[in-house]
Amino acid sequence: MFGVKKTGAVVLFLSVALVACSSGSTSAPAESTRDSVAMTTVQTAAAVTSTTEAQLSTADEPVIPCDVKAFRAAFNTKMVMDACTTTWAVGNTDRDTWNCSKDGCSQVDLYHLVNNAWKSTATCHVDQPLTYWKGSCYKADMSPVTTADIPSPAIQCKIWPMNRNLHYISETGCEPTAADIKAMVAAPCTRWSDNPSLPLEKCDSGYAVKVLQKRLSSAGHSVRPDGYFGGETVAAVMAEQKTAGLQQTGLVDLPTWKALFPGNAGLKGTDSNGNGVLEPGEIS
Repeated sequence: MFGVKKTGAVVLFLSVALVACSSGSTSAPAESTRDSVAMTTVQTAAAVTSTTEAQLSTADEPVIPCDVKAFRAAFNTKMVMDACTTTWAVGNTDRDTWNCSKDGCSQVDLYHLVNNAWKSTATCHVDQPLTYWKGSCYKADMSPVTTADIPSPAIQCKIWPMNRNLHYISETGCEPTAADIKAMVAAPCTRWSDNPSLPLEKCDSGYAVKVLQKRLSSAGHSVRPDGYFGGETVAAVMAEQKTAGLQQTGLVDLPTWKALFPGNAGLKGTDSNGNGVLEPGEIS
């Protein structure tokens, strides 16, 4: 009888141990499964949000003189306006400009005419194009900036100078004016930036600039191959752009680089991105 009891006890012990092990082995996967389900839900929600977000307007409007009196009346204060179209404007209250440097304000306000009334929609950093509005613009009440608060790309080109900056025109699609180009060319270089990729522009430096300057020098331009993209390099680039029928910006984008080095003439390196062009970052 004792032997039977002992055997039963052993069986009972093994059964309890098996249940305990079974319970321990299934608890972690269950928790992991919950985490996985939660993670999947979050990712799906984010994707739906991004695909349903409203797009910027496609409207276009002419640039007009700013009606400063109308703005002063609307906001009951003196205003300093930079640019206006029919329903959009850029500027600041007079008080906002008091703390600005002699070179201008680092932030300005966007204004939109809605139901015949002007309202401030957002404050944006002037050193960024408005294509970066999600990170460069904000509202005083910290509510999110939406596409309704930002002018269309066509209007951005007209009232936001940084959208016409030669460094950003490839992504903004804006056409720089002669005044924009003249200002960029005439601006002094306060520092040099080592740049191994396109576009190459004034105040850039490095090996790619030296390769560019050697090409310009071989074409008969008075350019020293010192690796510093200064005024003489800008002038030579503009001359080559004119010869190639390109817009004379003084900035070396992909079309200008291809015109200067047709078929990669004179270049050595590896075409790592497979576009058929040895770009500055691929030359050796």
